[in-house]
Amino acid sequence: MKLDYRSRTFKLVITALMLALATVLSEMTPIRMPMGGTVTPGSMVPLVLIGQMYGVGWGLGACTVYGLTQMLFGIDNFSYATTLWAVLAIALFDYLVAYGIIGLSGVTRKIKNRPLAAGLAGLIAGVGRFLCHFLSGVTVWKEWVDVTALPTSLQDTWLAKGDALIYSYSFFYNGATMLPETIVTVVLSALVWGALSAGLKINPAEEKKLGAEVQD
Repeated sequence: MKLDYRSRTFKLVITALMLALATVLSEMTPIRMPMGGTVTPGSMVPLVLIGQMYGVGWGLGACTVYGLTQMLFGIDNFSYATTLWAVLAIALFDYLVAYGIIGLSGVTRKIKNRPLAAGLAGLIAGVGRFLCHFLSGVTVWKEWVDVTALPTSLQDTWLAKGDALIYSYSFFYNGATMLPETIVTVVLSALVWGALSAGLKINPAEEKKLGAEVQD
């Protein structure tokens, strides 16, 4: 059986390398929030590239595996969970679904403009992950809401009172990390995938080959 870039074995190797790179980058955290949440030098970029190379199906699977590894690295966050529901919500919204959804970035892979495709993919990844963390914030982390997470100009408004504080806190807390993380992801994904596509001369006609099975 001949191994080439179209083979499943090659796809597995490339995917494993991308997941390893994403894991290394995820540990490089110049900004780390007190109850979870970090800004990294582009840890989502390798995941976006998986989606661009191999499509949504493969991307969802690979990114969910990555979410599982991140859950193991962040196991201490489960100490904040006081109920079984909270444990499940953290596992899903902060890890498995939050990272798995990055695989949806593959929906843009048919766009001929490679930098544009990857940039949009990075935006999809960032927004999707933010929404998951936001849901986690308003369900699990609402017991730890802190008005100081809101901009000073909003701390005396209706956004800082009652149930509204839960939603505004989650929005600004998660936005503090996910906004810069998304910007970094969009820019780097566009630059890296654009350069790789040009260097490897990847074009829409070759995409099916990238996702092909092993051929005898």
